[in-house]
Amino acid sequence: MAAPGRSAGATGLRHAMDTAAIDVLDFWFGPDTQADHDQPRPQWFKKDPAFDAEIARRFGPLIDRALAGGLDHWLTRPLQPLRALALVLVLDQFTRNTGRDTARAFAGDAQALQVARALVASGADRALTGVQRQFAYLPFEHAEALAHPRTAVPLFQQLA
Repeated sequence: MAAPGRSAGATGLRHAMDTAAIDVLDFWFGPDTQADHDQPRPQWFKKDPAFDAEIARRFGPLIDRALAGGLDHWLTRPLQPLRALALVLVLDQFTRNTGRDTARAFAGDAQALQVARALVASGADRALTGVQRQFAYLPFEHAEALAHPRTAVPLFQQLA
């Protein structure tokens, strides 16, 4: 049985992931053994140089690999929702934190959007918790083309 607030599908799929994807998810959402796992965190949406530096220290090489396409195997079929979410976090959130105030902050946007599209098109996003889905959908919000934010609105409304 899934822990309270956890999707049974998402919980059961963690065992199939490599440790790097698990490290990303545990860093961002907290380990699933902690009471505050999957709870909103203030550092997600505020400028925090220490938090940004911690991401760069722990995940800098992983970010570089993802930007170079070196983590594309995280999208193998059938699409594993948590592994795809970890890739979205690396490409969409970690790049924003570590590249703050530079063009590098947006370097993973196109790739993150592709992953988000794959999650939604496959229905794999529905195996994620509400908080996780918010991050899975953020690439639609971050995309500059007007059609992408229009895609995001109904997805976010499902979470309300």
